Amino acid sequence: MKVKEYVAPSLPEALARIRKELGPDAYILSTTTRVRRERPWSREKTTEVVVTAALPREEIGRRLPSSTTFVAPLDAGRPETKGFPGRDLLVSLGWEEEMLAWIEKEWKEVGTSLSGGSWEQTIRPWLAELLLTGVRTSPTWLEPEEPGRVVAFVGPKAAGKSTTVQKVARCYSEIGQWRVKVFDWPVPVDAVASARRGAQLVLLDTPALGPSDQQTAAAWGKEWREAGVSEVHLVLPAFTGGMYARRLVSALAELPLTHLSVTRVEEAGWASVYQLARRVGLPLRFVGTGPADPQELEVADPATLVREVLGELDAGRTRPGDGSITQDHKEAGR
Repeated sequence: MKVKEYVAPSLPEALARIRKELGPDAYILSTTTRVRRERPWSREKTTEVVVTAALPREEIGRRLPSSTTFVAPLDAGRPETKGFPGRDLLVSLGWEEEMLAWIEKEWKEVGTSLSGGSWEQTIRPWLAELLLTGVRTSPTWLEPEEPGRVVAFVGPKAAGKSTTVQKVARCYSEIGQWRVKVFDWPVPVDAVASARRGAQLVLLDTPALGPSDQQTAAAWGKEWREAGVSEVHLVLPAFTGGMYARRLVSALAELPLTHLSVTRVEEAGWASVYQLARRVGLPLRFVGTGPADPQELEVADPATLVREVLGELDAGRTRPGDGSITQDHKEAGR
């Protein structure tokens, strides 16, 4: 009887190896997703799946403790329910149809192998892996440059741009001991260039921009290239609707946008952060979890984000948005 641990970049790859070595009658005992660094000091991280598998129940029963929990045979048939296991839970918690369709599409690729297993040992680890690969984040902190880096923050009215800028400024100046300069745009391009020579980080706070401000965005983009702006963060509240977010990204394409920062998570929940990041498609960097305290600024990390989302699912406490936009955003988009 074989009980063996398989490590692979993804769950389908691990299952393929199990079938090849143990055959179609193998059972999955456990699955775990973990984050690994190539070197202890490296910023580069990879995710991998660890799957423990064994031969059929009657063979294992003679050799393993009676407390062993058997989850599902690899070739178990799919249950006679619509969609993927856990879909009803996500629907009840307000997950958007676009996200549900994406998850269901991915489930069809592996459902034959995983259906019949428990939520904790089979479905949840698969969902964790899927969520990890479904959203992009950026490197955690900036590295100092000479001359300094210029980062602009843009977004609609009441998105939280100024609060985010002040939090970032305090974090880098107080924790990182950087020389930081903050400007309220518009200012002369020469002033930004001059500040860049004397500071390690220059932050630009901007007036509100909406989907109808393409010309303004194009003009700013031209000036920012002259000023040496290297990053442009789109700042959006976590409850922003998908249609509005896409219109805004399209309107501000001339800046160009490089990152997403999400605010007001305490009002909407982490599932909303994840769904917004996936819809927008920009690498997620900062997440604001409170109104003012600089400690209420999270640096986006895929493993942490997925852990928070799954924690909300486990607790049944998600409060994702309904896909609408606030009145402030409607006004900003006029």
